[in-house]
Amino acid sequence: MDDTHTRHDGVVHFHWPRHEFINAVTHFIGLVLALSAVPVLIVMASISGTPEELYTFIVYSASLILLYLVSTLYHAWPPGPTKVLLQKMDHMMVYVLIAGTYTPFLIGELGGWLGWSMFFLQWTLAATGIGVKAMHGDNYDFISTVAYLLMGWIGLIAIVPMYEALPQVSFSLVLAGGIAYTIGTVFYLWESLPFNHGIWHVIVLVASACHFAAVFSLL
Repeated sequence: MDDTHTRHDGVVHFHWPRHEFINAVTHFIGLVLALSAVPVLIVMASISGTPEELYTFIVYSASLILLYLVSTLYHAWPPGPTKVLLQKMDHMMVYVLIAGTYTPFLIGELGGWLGWSMFFLQWTLAATGIGVKAMHGDNYDFISTVAYLLMGWIGLIAIVPMYEALPQVSFSLVLAGGIAYTIGTVFYLWESLPFNHGIWHVIVLVASACHFAAVFSLL
């Protein structure tokens, strides 16, 4: 029995570690915010957006909600086989969110052969990352982090066409969110820092807020 459990009168009691409490609460806040903001985004897209914008916004919204939902469940769940599975799913959802966030910009705005090529590249990389994570778990955690960064910044390949296709506000917010995520990985990997994962979660909130605003500004 680990130090998160104690036994009294034959009953096992679970003690929620402080760092996991912070991790769960921060992304529960993200989940609540996402569930509150996404309906507004979808309604606005259905009223004033193009069909491509509506469909891609739905993909993006689903990826955002899934990430915060799975992350909250993982950090809130007591130790055991289910938590191990949720951890694996939590890391998989990062791939989904990156590809999902790119989708509105690549299909709804950039378009053409370049937009569609990068769209398929992003989702192929996401599927590959999910497959590797499913088979090998956390054996290659550092490599997974590098893969996240590469997926996130692969848009630099098309930075000039993206700059020309996106509204200036949207482009700036996309860039700001990417920089925030990149800074956050420093804290994610800094395991000796107390509450490093909670700090990472707060930065994720900021970064995903930037990207949500970037998507919204496309309307």
